[in-house]
Amino acid sequence: MWARGNAEAAGISARRAPAKESGENITSLFALLNTVSHIAQSAEDIDEAISLTLKEVCLYTGWPIGHAYHVTTLGGEAEARSSQLWSLDRSIDKTRIAEFVSISEGTVFQPGKGLIGKVMATKEAVTIEDVTVLDSFMRAAPARQNGVKGCFAFPVLFQNRPRIVLEFFSRDPATLDSTTLEIMRFVGNQLSTILTRMAHQDRLGEIARSFEGSVKGAVEKTEHYIKALEENARMLCNSLGISRENAGEAAAGSEETAQSVQTVASAIEEMSASINEIAGQVQRSTSLILHCADKVLEASNRAQTLNSATAKVEGALEEITAISGKVKLLSMNARIEAARAGVHGQGFSVVANEVKELSGQTEASVEAISLIVREMNGATREMLAAMGETTRSIEEISAASQTIDAALEEQTSTTNEIAATMQQTALSVTQVTGNLHSINESVERSAEAAGEMSGECSALASEAETLSANVEKFLSEIGN
Repeated sequence: MWARGNAEAAGISARRAPAKESGENITSLFALLNTVSHIAQSAEDIDEAISLTLKEVCLYTGWPIGHAYHVTTLGGEAEARSSQLWSLDRSIDKTRIAEFVSISEGTVFQPGKGLIGKVMATKEAVTIEDVTVLDSFMRAAPARQNGVKGCFAFPVLFQNRPRIVLEFFSRDPATLDSTTLEIMRFVGNQLSTILTRMAHQDRLGEIARSFEGSVKGAVEKTEHYIKALEENARMLCNSLGISRENAGEAAAGSEETAQSVQTVASAIEEMSASINEIAGQVQRSTSLILHCADKVLEASNRAQTLNSATAKVEGALEEITAISGKVKLLSMNARIEAARAGVHGQGFSVVANEVKELSGQTEASVEAISLIVREMNGATREMLAAMGETTRSIEEISAASQTIDAALEEQTSTTNEIAATMQQTALSVTQVTGNLHSINESVERSAEAAGEMSGECSALASEAETLSANVEKFLSEIGN
């Protein structure tokens, strides 16, 4: 960047003249210090401040050539490169100075290398009367060819490290005294305040970006979470509404179930009572059947005795029949003997006839009795057979009654267990119904709380929007 060295080109009034080599004019010194301070306070760009400072120093010292280097650190090592910012007085022939400018802009300096490297290493201002006779001056040859002689340079430090090096050249051999070099250190310090302010601004920018990245991001996440929470609260309200309806229906159903279970339990208790009554009747019937069995057994024993007696009667009748036959035979013999006796045997014949008649009556009676005894024997046998059948039936009935009694006992036990279970179930259903009512009340309270939470989420979302707007305003003010 080329710049003219006169006052008009520098944008500064022509109130000051170049300083004398023997010392500075006090007015020019104050003008320089005031102008440099103003530049340091008002410049927003370091290159702009460097360019203006080059012109001011050239005007103050009367040296026609000013140039600046930027010092950067790459890989841990510092190096100085041309900023391509120049201040050239009108008296300088651009064509003649072009080679010196080109070599200056193309040369890179490390600490201790050349004039610029010395300034970087010592962090102090340096002045050389004639660079063309100095072997350590890397640009001595183009300086001789371009009529460059005297030189001074000073650093601009930031955090005690060179960040900028300003160099100035004269046409004739010349140096600056220690007082002027101290003034140049002040100029460097003023430019350093620009670096400090820019670093502070960069830091503020980093803080702002970090703030924007963290706080604004947190605000955005908060807004997102609030919206998600608001949506969840709305869904929760809907779900709680459905749950409240379901809980109400479940409570109503539970009450109906409790009533049904209570009805069933009552019916089972009645059935248990009926079963107990039937069991009692069965037990009484079993007792009667056993009593009947005993009576049938007793009658059977008596029938057996009767059958035995009938057999004895039959034996007696057979003996009577045999006797009756003998009597009849004797009566026939008596009639025969009476007939032989004639008249003397008529009385005996009458007796024989009566004996015969008695024998006939006896046979008839025995026959009638035998018939009756046989009928009695048949009836007795039939009665014994019937009693046997009755006894077997009674035994079967008794066994069936015992089976029924055992089944009824088991059924009674089962029914009692079912009744107890149903009572417990009824109690549990009643408790469930109570719990469902409690759940319904809790759901209603939760629904109210969810509604309040939804409203609070909306208010919080509004606050988050306000906070986001304030953050953007804050960042905008920091940026400005």
